[in-house]
Amino acid sequence: MAALSHVAGMVAPLVLATASTDPALTGAGCALFGVLFYLTTTKPTSPIESSHERAAVVTALRRVVATSPANRITRLALGGVHAAAAASLANRGARLVDGDVSAFALSSAGVSALAALAVVWFSSGFDGQ
Repeated sequence: MAALSHVAGMVAPLVLATASTDPALTGAGCALFGVLFYLTTTKPTSPIESSHERAAVVTALRRVVATSPANRITRLALGGVHAAAAASLANRGARLVDGDVSAFALSSAGVSALAALAVVWFSSGFDGQ
């Protein structure tokens, strides 16, 4: 259950920023979160031979990469979704603000949160951490 609450906390900024204006982006982000949740919580169904596992661990240690290629691609895609959501929210916020300080602050906070999450997803996908 703790893992699900963590996922809910990570997806909340995306859903709040894009659900009403860009449902396709919201759907893509939620689908990618589902894929990432599956990849990080599911053990392989077939047993891995010890020699293959040993070789994979040695390679991972040399490269300092701890995640699978599918996990890394999913993280990079999540970074793209969050970057697109941040740009979309910034564009909408620039049109809606018109001197309203509270709207500007709320829009800026949303853009900052989405941009920060994009950086996290891009860096963890690139580094494989």
